Amino acid sequence: MRSADVQQPGMFSYVSVDARVPSDHPIRKLRELVDGVLREMDGLFAARYAKTGRSSIPPERLLRASLLQVVYSVRSGADKGYDTHAFVAALHDWGIQPHIARKTAGRRSAISDDIAATAGYAISQQIRKRIEQPFGWTKTFGGLRKLMRIGLSDVKAWALWVFATYNLIRIGGLEEWWEPAPT
Repeated sequence: MRSADVQQPGMFSYVSVDARVPSDHPIRKLRELVDGVLREMDGLFAARYAKTGRSSIPPERLLRASLLQVVYSVRSGADKGYDTHAFVAALHDWGIQPHIARKTAGRRSAISDDIAATAGYAISQQIRKRIEQPFGWTKTFGGLRKLMRIGLSDVKAWALWVFATYNLIRIGGLEEWWEPAPT
């Protein structure tokens, strides 16, 4: 049985969430969007729960909690190691112009200055960032790097949820809710 989505702002704190979050904070606009989407899903939620039995946690509350986990996750870095002399040499042997990101912090990049100075390399790096950013974000913040889900349907559902969250945050960046934009 599905419980009602009743908010209890003072249950564990003497200060309400509304009092803690500044009125101009971007999370408020995100909350409005999410609440609107969850209201539209009310019929779907109602159809999936039994009419009798013990009440469960409302799915809206669970989805809001997982959204906050995704939005406020701890950052982590990753280095795939493509900027190595062996990998770049193999690309050259195959007749492929390497357009991989240069890693120059504390070492010399395997990508030559001549390649990095070309217009094609510059364009490639700009487009690459646009393509890789959502996937990196979903792995780092959305938990897709070490997903704790079993079964294709669970993985698909979580991936859909995380990419939807990314899109909401991206909309917030485009609409300039966030300063600076997180994406």
